[in-house]
Amino acid sequence: MRRPITALLRVCAVLAVLLALLAPSSARAGKNSMIPPGQEQRIRALVDEAIAATRAAGELPVEIEETVDIHIDRDRIRVLVRPRTTSPSAALVWLVVFHPDAVPEDVVGALAPGVVLRCGAPGTPRDCTPDEAAPWGPLAGRIAEARAPVADQIWQVEEQPVVARAEDSGPAPRSMVWADRGAAIGAALLGLGLAVFGASTRRDGPGAIRWSELCALALLLALFVGATLKFTVLLPLHEHNSFIARSDCAVEPRCTEDPAGAWNMTTMHVYGLVLSSLPYRASVLSAVSLVSSVVVLILLWALARVLMRALGRPELGAVAGLSAVAVLATHPVAWRLAGSATFWPWVIAWTFGAALAGLWASSACADEDRRTRIAGALAWIVAATCLAVACGGNFVLLTLGVGLGLGPLCWTRAWAGETSWRAALLRLVIVGVPALGMFALVATQDYFAGYARAFAESGLDDSVRVGAMIRELNPLLLDRRISALVWAGPLVLALAWLWPSAGARRAWLDPLRTLLPLVYLWLVPAAFLGLAAAEVVGSGYPVGFINHHWELCFTALGAGLGVAWLVAELERRRPLDQLLGGRAPAWLSWSRAVPSALALLALGLGPRADEGWRFATGERVLERELVALEAAFAELPEHDVLIVPPRVLEPTTDAPSQWDPLEVVFPAGFYAHAMRERGLEPARVVSLDRMTELELRPGARVLLYLGSSLRSYQPHEIEAGAVDDGLERPPLLRVHDDWEFERAREFVVATAQHEAISQRLGADRQAEVELGFFWLRPR
Repeated sequence: MRRPITALLRVCAVLAVLLALLAPSSARAGKNSMIPPGQEQRIRALVDEAIAATRAAGELPVEIEETVDIHIDRDRIRVLVRPRTTSPSAALVWLVVFHPDAVPEDVVGALAPGVVLRCGAPGTPRDCTPDEAAPWGPLAGRIAEARAPVADQIWQVEEQPVVARAEDSGPAPRSMVWADRGAAIGAALLGLGLAVFGASTRRDGPGAIRWSELCALALLLALFVGATLKFTVLLPLHEHNSFIARSDCAVEPRCTEDPAGAWNMTTMHVYGLVLSSLPYRASVLSAVSLVSSVVVLILLWALARVLMRALGRPELGAVAGLSAVAVLATHPVAWRLAGSATFWPWVIAWTFGAALAGLWASSACADEDRRTRIAGALAWIVAATCLAVACGGNFVLLTLGVGLGLGPLCWTRAWAGETSWRAALLRLVIVGVPALGMFALVATQDYFAGYARAFAESGLDDSVRVGAMIRELNPLLLDRRISALVWAGPLVLALAWLWPSAGARRAWLDPLRTLLPLVYLWLVPAAFLGLAAAEVVGSGYPVGFINHHWELCFTALGAGLGVAWLVAELERRRPLDQLLGGRAPAWLSWSRAVPSALALLALGLGPRADEGWRFATGERVLERELVALEAAFAELPEHDVLIVPPRVLEPTTDAPSQWDPLEVVFPAGFYAHAMRERGLEPARVVSLDRMTELELRPGARVLLYLGSSLRSYQPHEIEAGAVDDGLERPPLLRVHDDWEFERAREFVVATAQHEAISQRLGADRQAEVELGFFWLRPR
């Protein structure tokens, strides 16, 4: 009777802890508004409608440019209005548009409900005088009218109390950060201890780890790291430098949401702990990414070994594990992704760790040895925690939460009769509740955020269909442009594990149960990511490759299983010694010959897959610019304000386009770290599109960074002839009207890069383009 009572007390204790942890986040109430991503077109439409109506009524005080500048600042829209003819800078005005129910303090002196006017020359914004504001009243009123029917679609409103905030106080510190970090550290340390314990209990018998296997694994890891350092540019990789922005968020304690969208805060919390303990530079981010990728390969090897034991063929564990590692160690695309400084190696490592711990725990809990059963119970908790950290990665990985139930259900030994269903259910209560508690502790806020995102206006839409997912699910190992097709056959042969043995009843059910959770972990996120990636060598290049990182690692596991099946069949039907007439050396067998031959073949044929090889070895403009920037940061003169290019630039033409607007993130975190290393305090960093809001003191030292995006154009802009003769985009041209440029630190960047990249530096007219830093002097 004591055991059920003890189990019940444990359940109550865990539930009490969960309620205590979740209650603060559930007790929030009040009102707050923000504009989510994806509303640009709707906002542009309402502003254009209001301007057209005001112009038609003859109520515009001056003729203005056809296209006005629109900027979104979290909960407000700034509409910058410029006269079409040359006018004094004091005539510059912009309208600030709020939600109709905005906080009263934000809309003091509004011309229309929720519409405020600001005046002043660039750098000296001020409130408009009544005489200046009055002529703009009709336009403000029509903007308010056009906003009314679409306000609920543009703004997301959360009911919260309005709380006064001091001027110098920043955003509230993010919550649950140390809960996430503590859970991750505990799971990693406990998992490492369990790995040592598991290896020590399997020193003999089939499937035991041999020194020769460890040497082969070390050789493959050395090949992987060496090829990455030799053939690839070990720098952050992305079309927009978005993962640099995410890394900046990870090390910034007051960052409470992914600045580029798509990723949960658990990754920011845990990954930020690693990044904040190291010098914050581009090379360090890539080094952390490479180390995470090495960990992925080690966990992949271990997972394949444990999986072969679960399939009843432990003697093939070394073949499956080393073959799976060989797939990635010989693949050029995997080399470049390893040092890309994305978060994918990090979350893939946690996912493999969760699968490894859960699969090992399923057999350990049914062991006769009491210590092994206890270790198995702890391994389930480790698996749940690792899965929670993985779910806290990209939003699509929230679908991995199904594995919390699917894994234990499929992997329990009650199916094989090694334990009773009653014992399995008892373990579910005693072990499952603490495991579920750890999962909820880490992942609850991520699921709340994911739910809000999925059902927001800019969330799931009609494009997310099963048919589209299936069409876009294109494994890289089967694409001859990207991969040598050496591993395609083994990948298909992995399905042979589901083929029933001769004379065995329902023999297909056991391998199906064993593989089903892993197939789910692979296919469901890969389907969503494939939909996001679309054509790998297409308009989003190179993001398509980044989104295929997940499926590449899981298909490597499948290829390893296929090689193991092939070796088993060859050994059964025609042993190598028999094939060679008894003259084969004692150490030579199919288990060594087949994986080695495939690895060497893949390594030799890799460069023939031209798109994969170009991706791995090619350089991009943003990478060259990043190297030059970090060198420039070490020599920048002291300054008070740094003006940087806008993150997103408006197109210079209305011509239809398959590309997103031109977008590049300035590496503000690298800049701040470099300045502090020199003993200087980083200056205030201001986006060029908000420069007019600056209130500069007399004599302020203003430095402008003329980055690649300000001298780049997209293919549809080039085809439409919407390219300035001086290769400068409109925001930069407007700065010339009010400021003189004086060289401070320049550098040259080559423009050559893959033709699929939408950002064409110099509009493909020059081999090199000058970029750099300039002093701004008022005219």
